[in-house]
Amino acid sequence: MDAPYLKQLLEASFQNTLPPAVLKATTRIATERAWVEQLLREGAGNSIYGFNTELGHRDFVTVDPKAGSDFQKAIFASHNISPSYARGVYPRHVASLIGYVKVFQLSRGGSGVSRETYEHVIKKVTDPEFFAQIPVGQSYSSGDVLPATHWASAVFNLDNRTPYALKPGEMIALINGNFVHTALATDNYRELRELTEYVVVSGAYAGRLCELAEINYLRELSPDKRAARRALAYLARTADGRKSLSTSPQRAVSIRAIPDVIIEFCSAHHALGTEIEALIPARSANPLFDLERQEVFSSPSFLAIGLALAQNKMIEALLMVLRAAVARLSFILSGRVAGIPEDGLDVAAEVGLGLIQVPKELTALVESAYQRYGRRGFASGGATSYGIEDLWTHGEGLSRDIHKLSRIVRDVLRREIAVYEVVSRRLVPSRSMHLCRDRPSKSLEIVAELHLVEGVLRGLTSLTGEHFAD
Repeated sequence: MDAPYLKQLLEASFQNTLPPAVLKATTRIATERAWVEQLLREGAGNSIYGFNTELGHRDFVTVDPKAGSDFQKAIFASHNISPSYARGVYPRHVASLIGYVKVFQLSRGGSGVSRETYEHVIKKVTDPEFFAQIPVGQSYSSGDVLPATHWASAVFNLDNRTPYALKPGEMIALINGNFVHTALATDNYRELRELTEYVVVSGAYAGRLCELAEINYLRELSPDKRAARRALAYLARTADGRKSLSTSPQRAVSIRAIPDVIIEFCSAHHALGTEIEALIPARSANPLFDLERQEVFSSPSFLAIGLALAQNKMIEALLMVLRAAVARLSFILSGRVAGIPEDGLDVAAEVGLGLIQVPKELTALVESAYQRYGRRGFASGGATSYGIEDLWTHGEGLSRDIHKLSRIVRDVLRREIAVYEVVSRRLVPSRSMHLCRDRPSKSLEIVAELHLVEGVLRGLTSLTGEHFAD
């Protein structure tokens, strides 16, 4: 069976190669372009958006066939807007993903580009020295035609005095579609895959400190939820296995919900991957040419609504992880867990306030994250220029939010794990998971020891050597 498209895409972008099916698509693309040019020659009754008409609210204006490549230059000039605020450009690996998603989608047909243009895109995208300078934060609405224009400019040398000569319709075919959104979401997925280990280990450590023996997750997990199954197995292996010494008839919610928090995070990540998997091989263009049915469609494929919804779910999952992490850390340092005094302070050996400020610091980070990212993806946006209706999916903005929020989550979970490592080694060694082999001296003041352990965690590429994500 062919490898999943998401795996193929990531391998292709990091190895500067393309799957055989993508390379062999040239015949289909050439046949489709011949039909498109026939439609353009026939002219009468064949108004094709962006191929022989102007764009946006000017789509009723017919373009003179003699305009040829000059109109393609006009499209480029109108969309090649420099950012009004400096946010830099996307890093090389993200720019590479954008190009590879475009090639995968072009290979499926429907865009109307020529064989020569398709081959030129392949040549540039697979060049390891090629780096398209794509501004960050420039997108709007539901399509990403502005960052896509910067990508196309780099591929076809459009800013130069001797640019590649695009054929009628090719500019709109190259900058339209959901490829920028899909590529940015793919990079989110990759980052979150690495974050999953922190989510699982921090929850497992908290459970172990509280002597959580029972791993109660009552919902049935489908076979494709491999990451969630691995996470549950890890929780079971690391559980302390002893009956809690707590006198309370109930565990704290933050502790008993550890399995649910981890599983739902894994499920949100899985849902994001599922949406990306469906979009990578999908035809995404407007207009969309159906050679088999001999029809031209006005297509909404640039929207990627399902992907936007999955990203919103992922943001909610990240915020949930933050809230859960601070709640269980506060509980563990509250003095209500057997063997761990309030603020993690060994009062018999130390004088001071211990880790009194740590939950407060992390709570401030969480509240700030909720203020910045606790919004709905479809909360605004229903029109573009001059009242032309639209559906704003905010793909580029959602992707940036996930990227920034995942960094905050990683920092909070790293601090949480460091606290558990220090507290367990000092107070309840039998419950320590011993993640940091370079153990600081116990004679250090507890806050200083916390910083040292956190520094060790920052240098670790893997906490456990295990792989939890799909």
